[in-house]
Amino acid sequence: MTGKITLAAVVAGIVLMLWGVVFWMVLPFSNAAYRELPREAEFSAALLEHAPADGVYLLPSMGHGEGLDAEAAQERFETRYAAGPRARLYVRRGGGDPLSPMPYLLGFGHNVVSAWLLALLLAFAAPSMPAFASRYLFTALAGLFAAVFIDLQTPIWFFNTWDEPLLLLSFHVLGWLAAAVPIAAIVKVDPAQSGSTV
Repeated sequence: MTGKITLAAVVAGIVLMLWGVVFWMVLPFSNAAYRELPREAEFSAALLEHAPADGVYLLPSMGHGEGLDAEAAQERFETRYAAGPRARLYVRRGGGDPLSPMPYLLGFGHNVVSAWLLALLLAFAAPSMPAFASRYLFTALAGLFAAVFIDLQTPIWFFNTWDEPLLLLSFHVLGWLAAAVPIAAIVKVDPAQSGSTV
């Protein structure tokens, strides 16, 4: 069964990569959730000035690094939170190669590892699911669960508007609906080996 799990993960990883190419490079609405700053160069310069290191910055911050006691920091945070703006910034101060193959290699590895874990989960449930339809439904629902739980957190907790999370949700849900096909087709228990799962 381990060989089947690995094979299913690799095939599903390829399916997810192909779907990513179609979604992000072919479909016309994939960038609809991302807006452009009117004076990007000025914003970039200010960002380099005020974000001293790579990392995640919250606006407003709690102000613990400015010497405020807990009560004063909380009061300032609430005032600035009410007035706005609110933001969560992911900052990489250095440049990079937009054509580097590394994100694609890492993305494929991430897809394969994720699919491998899902195929492993199905392997434990497969003895009670002899039909392809039941295995597919199990796998697709697991992908749906992960997408809903992860993608919809940011507008609830971290100031994001709903357009990007809903875009990502559609990407992940449709991707796992496709990837569930090879996983459900490959990860199954043969009748002669029904006493063993993994």
